[in-house]
Amino acid sequence: MERDEQLLTVLCTHLDRPALRFSEPLHPFEGGYSNEIFRFRLEDAPPPFNQPLVLRLTHDERDTAREGIIENGVAEQGFRAPPVLLRGGSSSAFGRPFLLTPLSPGLPFDETITVRTAISAFRRLPDQLATAMLALHQVPTENITARLAADGWEPDRLDSLAVLADIDDYAEQANSSDLRRRAAVLRKNQPSLARPVVCHGDLHPFNLLFAGNEVTVVLDWELARLADPAYDVGRTLVLLRLAPYPMSRITRTVVQPFATALARRFERRYRDLNPLDELTIRWHEALHALRTLAIVEVGATLASGSRLRRTADVWLPVASRLEHRFAEITTHW
Repeated sequence: MERDEQLLTVLCTHLDRPALRFSEPLHPFEGGYSNEIFRFRLEDAPPPFNQPLVLRLTHDERDTAREGIIENGVAEQGFRAPPVLLRGGSSSAFGRPFLLTPLSPGLPFDETITVRTAISAFRRLPDQLATAMLALHQVPTENITARLAADGWEPDRLDSLAVLADIDDYAEQANSSDLRRRAAVLRKNQPSLARPVVCHGDLHPFNLLFAGNEVTVVLDWELARLADPAYDVGRTLVLLRLAPYPMSRITRTVVQPFATALARRFERRYRDLNPLDELTIRWHEALHALRTLAIVEVGATLASGSRLRRTADVWLPVASRLEHRFAEITTHW
């Protein structure tokens, strides 16, 4: 059965509309390292399905539940995230989990930039990221926590230490003494963790949509969890500082000082809005650097095209910089 037929089977059943048809068939989105993403529109569908829609085909049922619960939970409370209209598991016609959301308004970051606007766009970016992140961290967590627990996601599987446990698993898969040694450094120097907040887990410019100078929507909640706010800050620092995008060595030499400056300005702006402990931020930045190194080490051994291999391939060109940053942070602990 083709994707279009599978989707109509799912929606005809859910909406009790056996004659449901497309007005715009499935069209794949570019991007997305982990999931298949499509846009489409239905003909004469009831609200809220009578608008342009997005289908995301995912992989792990439990992770998709976590993603959908958090994304929908923050959207219900007014945060700028696409509401989840429908979530399904591996027993669906697709044979794999999926999420269905409205198509969000706005332009991706790279489409907002011209030669004339590039400098001002990058100057605004640290404040836009910090402001969006703080707004997310202020979303009440009680209902989200309860829904996650009802689906089997207890708090100790969602916090920063759960990520450290994931690194332990990667170390076992790779049989890596280096990963074990570095994870032990993080455990020995673990800071006191703050009350968990909703963390996006992958907040960077290409997961935002814009209208003019304003952020309209935050996309891609695949890595969302409830953790110390420094968890989110540390992840975005790694993304901004390392800039894991394909480029030549000469281009990276030019880009790297700007990437480092962007990361510093983002951190400074977030800490102006929400003062966080220096050690906690550095610890989480090191945590994310090590987690990414672990994914590179394990993913590089897997078949080309596999989910973890695709992520590893993105980060492999900057793996030495990840190692350098981890050492730079932890060397004096």
